[in-house]
Amino acid sequence: MPGIENGDEKELKALRSSERQYRRLFEAAKDGILILNSVTGQIEDVNPFLVNLLGYSREEFMGRKLWEVGPFTDVAASKTAFEELQSKDYIRYDDLPLQTQDGRLVSVEFVSNVYALNGGHVIQCNIRDITIRKQMVDDLRRAKEEAEQANEAKSRFIGMLSHELRTPLNPLMMIIHAWKTENILPPALLPDLEIVQRCVEIETKLIDDLLDVTAITRGKINLELKPQDVNELLRYTIEVVQPQIEERKIRVVMSLDAKNTIVRTDFTRLSQVLWNVTGNAVKFTPAGGTITISTANEGSKIRVGIGDTGIGIPREAIGVVFDAFEQGTHGEPPGAGGLGLGLTIAKRLIELLGGSISVQSEGVGKGTRFTIMLETVEPQ
Repeated sequence: MPGIENGDEKELKALRSSERQYRRLFEAAKDGILILNSVTGQIEDVNPFLVNLLGYSREEFMGRKLWEVGPFTDVAASKTAFEELQSKDYIRYDDLPLQTQDGRLVSVEFVSNVYALNGGHVIQCNIRDITIRKQMVDDLRRAKEEAEQANEAKSRFIGMLSHELRTPLNPLMMIIHAWKTENILPPALLPDLEIVQRCVEIETKLIDDLLDVTAITRGKINLELKPQDVNELLRYTIEVVQPQIEERKIRVVMSLDAKNTIVRTDFTRLSQVLWNVTGNAVKFTPAGGTITISTANEGSKIRVGIGDTGIGIPREAIGVVFDAFEQGTHGEPPGAGGLGLGLTIAKRLIELLGGSISVQSEGVGKGTRFTIMLETVEPQ
């Protein structure tokens, strides 16, 4: 009957519609596309994007074998790739340089697949221009290398400068010690000598911090690992800072409840970390405040907690507490300044010792708590 299509006509219409849709996509694609005969390697179709990318006309592609067209004229390499494609049905090159008609090199991502079509097989090659992306990656790599070189040069300079600054401080400390022990100076000058000594000690600490950061950054830290008792190290740490604790009338509460307290560590470096963190707690806790020190076992680890009722840390600053040259900006007590390297050194040393350190604070005026985790070993 008129106006009624049979099944074959409907199928033919659908096929033609599908072909038109495919053609539109093929012509508009923003990647290059080559269609090859899967047996001979002859080019059966090429889209406008690839023609524009490589500068060869459509006629220079059509009917030729892949290795007969300019960018692919390394016959041996192209034939080897073609044979691999026939055996595997898939081949990919993440960064393939192709030469354009005018002699430029473009970097492409080249992906080929074999798929069935009309009872036979064809090869579709998708060719994506990655020249700009590759240039960006290369620029980032060069920038990273230059930054690393600059950082290494900076570290070497800081190391050399710190050594030069440290050298004259040693005889100054010897002279100060001699004058104090031998009573060379008149009593009226002793307070001035105390000021000089404190200044030299501060300068020495700042320079030692710079030397430590430089050594850690350059991987020059030597560790002597031996079994150590964490509880004993904490008691020793409190003894070291006891004068400051008494001066500020700070209450210390110790809850050393861990049963397995032995870790394999470097005595000097772990002590340095504990002094740094405990010293910070003393420094930033107002007179009459409280410091809490605790240990507990968690599985195969020992958890060390060092908390205080001090000035706390702003919520927005928690994330940068361990960054080099970062210092708090809220309510530091007089004379509490420095280079902001103590916690950076503590974090890097703890990590070198196989542990971790974290910080918690509810905000300004609400105290701070540091948690150190270390792997324990069985007592010998």
